[in-house]
Amino acid sequence: MAKVVENQLNKDWSSLDVRTKDVVTRRIDNLGFWGEQWRMHGTCSVSLLDQFEYFSKALKIYNTINVRNMLQKENVIPGGTPVDTKAISSAIQNQLKLKPQIRCRLMQNQFYLYEIGLCLTASKDPEFIDCKAEFAGCSIHQKVYFF
Repeated sequence: MAKVVENQLNKDWSSLDVRTKDVVTRRIDNLGFWGEQWRMHGTCSVSLLDQFEYFSKALKIYNTINVRNMLQKENVIPGGTPVDTKAISSAIQNQLKLKPQIRCRLMQNQFYLYEIGLCLTASKDPEFIDCKAEFAGCSIHQKVYFF
């Protein structure tokens, strides 16, 4: 992976999924995390994009979409008060006109927003599409914390 892309990945797409007794901390091994992301998501486009192109394209898309700003425009504000998962999904749908996937994690008897997934076609020039499953790890109208 070219150093410039690796530096950008370290800034924008580092792993936060290491847990010790339900406490999430930043993973030191980002290369392992990115390998996981490639195997889970990138290999579906392997006939079109190599790893460098896949991660470059992912970063370009990430840097054109500001999900946090979209949520704020719809008055879905992160902080200490739990938010309804449907409100999060509706905010993204109102802004992008597509259905995201809201992924949650249960930790210490509380649900937390883990990730907001935006689905794309597997192509050299991917386009946004509705995600098939709107919720993962939580249900519609689940109250979740996010920061």
